[in-house]
Amino acid sequence: MSAHVVTPVASSLAPLVAWTAIKNQLRRELGEKEWEGWIRHARLMRHSEARGKYCAGLLVCMPRNGSVIFRGMRHQPKMNRLARKLELEISLCVQPNDGQVEQWRVEKDFQVTYLEPAPSELWRQG
Repeated sequence: MSAHVVTPVASSLAPLVAWTAIKNQLRRELGEKEWEGWIRHARLMRHSEARGKYCAGLLVCMPRNGSVIFRGMRHQPKMNRLARKLELEISLCVQPNDGQVEQWRVEKDFQVTYLEPAPSELWRQG
């Protein structure tokens, strides 16, 4: 059984709405090839509240697929330009494997959660 959890809480709604808006705008600006290549596979993992001079952040996770990761990283500046309009900053990470998830849970009391369900079949691999 996978240790990955989706957190369906009301506090997750605003970041999820913002992330969905960013993904939709990326789709409009970059087209269907980029949508199929990486945008639709990106998954909102966490959000952080704004603190002091730092804006709120979204941690967006990419599935363990080299092409998807490369394409997402290549467009991270565009993602952040869109996010800044919503007073957000986006950080990218790669989907942790089950061994990492368990290690973080045991050693750091850190539960890997996602704020949205798996958006594509790439999340069902590994």
